[in-house]
Amino acid sequence: MGNIGDDEPVMALFIQSVENLGYPLIRETSGGGSDANIFNLGGKPCVNFSIGYDKIHTTDEFVVIDEMEKAVNLVIELVKNAPEKIRERNE
Repeated sequence: MGNIGDDEPVMALFIQSVENLGYPLIRETSGGGSDANIFNLGGKPCVNFSIGYDKIHTTDEFVVIDEMEKAVNLVIELVKNAPEKIRERNE
């Protein structure tokens, strides 16, 4: 599966959650280094998102605490907006 269209439920959920928080949405196609690619190939639509790291894959790699907090807020917003059947299945 290539790019995930906005009509895919997982992408619609992601867009809604990002917009609710006022975060910018920057779309990029990732290479082979993510489990999301494997899930998508297996027919399980998955959106991969970044948490604002810097100097990745170096001995100086770091994540700013503010960016980590934004990622946590996004995960909470995703759960709050997830369709009821998804929440029930995972309880």
